[in-house]
Amino acid sequence: MFIKTPNTKRWVSSTDVLEAKSIYQYRLAPSTGPSTRVGMMTSMFVGRDLRTNAVTYEFDNGRSTDDLQTELRLTEPFSPLTLLESIGWFVNPVQYRSLDLDFRAGLGARQVFADGQLGVQDNSSTTEIVEVVRLRSYQQAGVEAIAMARGELWKKSVSYYFGGELLLPLLRTDLPSVAGKTATELIDKQVRFGVAYRIAKWARVLYELRLVHQPQLLDRYQVQNNIGFKGTYSVL
Repeated sequence: MFIKTPNTKRWVSSTDVLEAKSIYQYRLAPSTGPSTRVGMMTSMFVGRDLRTNAVTYEFDNGRSTDDLQTELRLTEPFSPLTLLESIGWFVNPVQYRSLDLDFRAGLGARQVFADGQLGVQDNSSTTEIVEVVRLRSYQQAGVEAIAMARGELWKKSVSYYFGGELLLPLLRTDLPSVAGKTATELIDKQVRFGVAYRIAKWARVLYELRLVHQPQLLDRYQVQNNIGFKGTYSVL
């Protein structure tokens, strides 16, 4: 998403997501069987924190900005980068064009590359100070659960999806920022809702609302609104 404010006086990227996933499901029966998934998620542009009022940015090493600012550069293009892998079992109990339900569970792994990037972990009680933390790379693996509902309406011109996924990290990098926390306190969570309008057989314009919580990366819930383009290619 690109925005322009009186403070920036130029068009800048506020949020963007680049995501690619490949899911394979082998149906031992009409509605169930083993499944695998691989994927990646990152952002294409520079990430910035934008403010309507000038603030002081305070870093977790004790340093702070000398002057009041209305923006701070947080991340570089294609950073952080998340890779994911899953293997497990799926159940597809409802299979209609207007509503298709899919449940998956099994083992999952994540590799997050984020060294050198920054994240905002603001304390709402300090109105003129914005707290910033340095992000760290890490790996985790554990039990994964995914639920997704999707469908097509109005002669396939409109499609939607809604669902979420959890990863309980039984194995994980021992980061100082999460020292002493249990696996349940470090559950990766993601909830997604999307609506797409078909402009071609293989292409759609998509709006997506996403809620993400990656405690080992940034212990803060992130709300992302994105408008973009979605292309699909099926291999039979």
